[in-house]
Amino acid sequence: MKVKEIHFLYPPDNLDVLDHNEDVEVKLKDGRTLSLTVFTIKNIISLMSGYRDSGECMGGKYFYCKDMLIVEKFDRENIKEYITNIIESEGVIGPMEIVDV
Repeated sequence: MKVKEIHFLYPPDNLDVLDHNEDVEVKLKDGRTLSLTVFTIKNIISLMSGYRDSGECMGGKYFYCKDMLIVEKFDRENIKEYITNIIESEGVIGPMEIVDV
């Protein structure tokens, strides 16, 4: 599998590189489109803290997200490399959902 294009769905304005999550679309050369959400570790902690206040996820006792990739720092160029490596070197689309064929 080969990656054709990786598209982040939000503009990079005022991005907190340590506390952020964002949806990403990945277009493969075979025509398939994949999607995933990239989270920083700190963002997951922030979300769980917010859940303690809101009562979601049993008061912040757990966090889940389908099709996720966790990174230490939200750096778009590095994330493109990580996603490309997952798909091209490891031959895996596991953390991603196929959104069209």
